[in-house]
Amino acid sequence: MQSKFVSSGKHFHQSSLGIALTLCALSVISCQRADKAKTSGDPSSTGATGALQAQQHGNIFLKLHGSNTIGAKMGPALARAYLQHLGADTVIQEKGATAEEIYVRGRFPQGEKTFEIWSYGSNTGFDDLAWGKCDVGMSSKPIDNQNVQRLAALGNMRAAENEHIIGLDGIAILVNPGNPLLDLDLSQVAAVFSGRVKDWKDLPGGYHGPITFYTRDKNSGTYEVFSHSVLGTDPMGETGVVCESNDAISKAVAANPLGIGYAPAGALEGVKCLKLHSGVGAALLPSKTNIVSEDYLLSRRLFLYTAAVPSNPDVKPFLEFAQTVEGQTEVEHTGFVAQIIRLVKPESLAKAPPRYKSEVKGALRLAVDFRFHPGSSELDNKARRDLGRVAEFLDAEDLRACRIKLFGFCDAMGNPEHNLDLSRKRAKIAGDALHEEYGMSAATVVGMGSALPIASNDNETGREKNRRIEVWVQCASQVAMGDAAQ
Repeated sequence: MQSKFVSSGKHFHQSSLGIALTLCALSVISCQRADKAKTSGDPSSTGATGALQAQQHGNIFLKLHGSNTIGAKMGPALARAYLQHLGADTVIQEKGATAEEIYVRGRFPQGEKTFEIWSYGSNTGFDDLAWGKCDVGMSSKPIDNQNVQRLAALGNMRAAENEHIIGLDGIAILVNPGNPLLDLDLSQVAAVFSGRVKDWKDLPGGYHGPITFYTRDKNSGTYEVFSHSVLGTDPMGETGVVCESNDAISKAVAANPLGIGYAPAGALEGVKCLKLHSGVGAALLPSKTNIVSEDYLLSRRLFLYTAAVPSNPDVKPFLEFAQTVEGQTEVEHTGFVAQIIRLVKPESLAKAPPRYKSEVKGALRLAVDFRFHPGSSELDNKARRDLGRVAEFLDAEDLRACRIKLFGFCDAMGNPEHNLDLSRKRAKIAGDALHEEYGMSAATVVGMGSALPIASNDNETGREKNRRIEVWVQCASQVAMGDAAQ
């Protein structure tokens, strides 16, 4: 009698399983079991071959090394757009010695300019900044304390002069389209990837069969963000299949009916995303709205790190271009989430406190939240730029006369009265900055304390999510608001 497993209420015979696993094997040649995965001290060094490749690709005027999440698509797209912005007659993209090396070459009347983009993982970007091998380190995770200290000669790596948020992304939890599962909470995701849950029958959804989970290598910033946000202190399970790129994970899960993996929401093909929740708040998909507001539990920022005063004079003009609407449009075209302000219609307010419901009635939310440096009352680097983006958006949409409403939220760790006061003070800090720097006054500044958490307060990652300031606008002309809303 042929063995069976269940998928979407249907039984698949062993022969079907064999075909699926064969397809999976063909698609994951860049994935291998964790106990056989390669390790390397300096993955971005390709020795004589890499040096020869660089020479073959002409005059290198900017070197971007690090994150595969950024370097696979977004980095080359920004490089092409910037070269065209500078007036290149033609722009050519070429492969290097490996799939992780890309060169984008612009031809000008006076000669050529070439971007070198090497994507061996976020940690290699920090390594190459330290060794002077690149101008810009690409990272899909915020810099850690060890690298802050190691790169201190380049400046304060958490300061606005060194840290540049290039866009946003969400780490999606992926399953095969035939899997009937719709959502998981973070503890269930952790149980799967730590190896504690090994069969689909132990999860909701009515699916059966041994779980194969796919993970990135340890040089990956995506791996580190996922490990920190989901696994915490638990190690990654030893039975996982390690993949050297996000695309490899997506393709592997698409080919394996029993597979599950994680990858940037901008790097998905032929898979299904699961909704995520943490036991509080709504289960959310990694949609653009949920990512740009950073409400999605595994939303994250994508970074470019540089010296405070780069020795290469071409670095700062490129960084400024990347922050413009033209640059951010390229970010969006590559499937990631741009830092472009939009009005969005609010989600269900069924669980909202009465005052909050009353204040936002007839208003629309801006798809951005202001946040602070950890443990500080100082707006973080993204919030400082977002203040200007909010002002520019309201001007461009002719909404400057609308009433701006700021709602502060905090975690639930302190006394409720203290939290209420703290959340109002933080909202006022944002309101004062908006007025002092851009001449816009918030009509309403409200502290909501620990109400409406979007993540669990049981861990620091969740508490950071809950410390936020929402921005809403209410206009006399509902027509204008309706036209501007997405």
